[in-house]
Amino acid sequence: MVTVAFYAAVHVVEMVFAHDGCRQHTTHDSRRGTLNLRRYTQLRKSYFHLYNLSRTARYNPDPSEWFSAQRVREELVKRALYPLERSALKLLKKDPIPEIQWEHTF
Repeated sequence: MVTVAFYAAVHVVEMVFAHDGCRQHTTHDSRRGTLNLRRYTQLRKSYFHLYNLSRTARYNPDPSEWFSAQRVREELVKRALYPLERSALKLLKKDPIPEIQWEHTF
C-alpha cells in the first residue's frame, strides 16, 4: 500500500510536469532535480516524504517498521498524498477534489 501511494504521487508529479512542458522523467534522480525548482516547492515536501516511506516499506525487513492500514491512511494518504494532489491541482488551476470518507473504506 505504501509503494502504491508513492507511485500515485509519481503520476501526479509527472502530470504537472507534462502540463508545464517538462520532459518525462524516467528516474527518481531526474524527477528530484525538477522538483527542486521553486515552482514545485509545495509538491516537493509531500513527494519526498512518500518516497522515503516507500523505500522503508520496500527495503526494510524489520516488522516493527511495517505500516498498518491506519498508518497508511493517516500518514501517507491524509498527510502526504492528499496535500500533494491539492498542490498539483493549484498548479494546474483546477478545482480541489473531495477527500475520501474513511468511515466507509478499509
